[in-house]
Amino acid sequence: MKKLIYFFVVIAVCITSNMNAQSEESDTVKYNRTVDITLTDGSVIRGELISSNDDVWIIESPTLGRLNIEIERIKKTELIRQTEKDKDIKGVTIDYHNSTHHIVGQSAYNLKKGQSYYENIYVFWNTYTTGITDNFSISMGGEIASLLFASNLPVLYIAPKYSMPFKNNTGAFAVGATIFTAPEANFNSFGFITGTVTIGHRNNNFSLSSGIGWSSNDGFDNSIVPISISTMQRLGPKLSFISENWIIFESSGFDDSIALLSAGLRIHFKKPGSAFNVGLWRPTEDTGNIIGIPYVSVTIAIN
Repeated sequence: MKKLIYFFVVIAVCITSNMNAQSEESDTVKYNRTVDITLTDGSVIRGELISSNDDVWIIESPTLGRLNIEIERIKKTELIRQTEKDKDIKGVTIDYHNSTHHIVGQSAYNLKKGQSYYENIYVFWNTYTTGITDNFSISMGGEIASLLFASNLPVLYIAPKYSMPFKNNTGAFAVGATIFTAPEANFNSFGFITGTVTIGHRNNNFSLSSGIGWSSNDGFDNSIVPISISTMQRLGPKLSFISENWIIFESSGFDDSIALLSAGLRIHFKKPGSAFNVGLWRPTEDTGNIIGIPYVSVTIAIN
């Protein structure tokens, strides 16, 4: 148990040390080479700056073509500020869809209004998520194994989430619920309500989440408290490192707690928001010769 606590302390330190770097990456405003040149006669010419020296500025105007403007004719110049909404400070495309979740758990980030994606996990589990507003989204889906192999109705679920982003895209806080229902068991339902805080940019972040269980038979139950620490770190335009680690405390004490650790890679497709995810889950309990349980999923952006 001491090793387990030490592991999560190390993760927490990593989150703290990473906050400053992430806040720098959150600034997605870049300057390009487009300029407005005000001439001494009052006219203004906009174009891309090709080169300049002490005598002349050369610009490419969309309407006038390439122009050589003498310094004596220039009264004022202004570099045009543009926002690259779909790229981070490193020029890597922002993955709005996959930034909303790590492996199976949610981050505090939300989809933009109108965005949606489909995810398939282990072939048999299917999920559809859509952004109702910039702050509110709903996930829904279920498994098909019961239907295919046992002729039973599948287990279904729905998961609403409300997200509140921090200033300058430095993170977000979200409150959500996940409700499962089993039609074969008289539609008995169970699930949990969670609060999640995510620190960092959409492409590079850490999340801390905790919640409380609930069932239709017993109501809320705080005898088991789940806590997760997760991360997504962009390694390049096509690859991210992902990790999601759960520790489950029982009210009887820390000695009865268990944990499930994971690490994997997210391979980003050419279409933004679509990716292939692969990794390993490993419990902290002795698993003998088993290194880990494979995890495979595919995310397909729809809008």
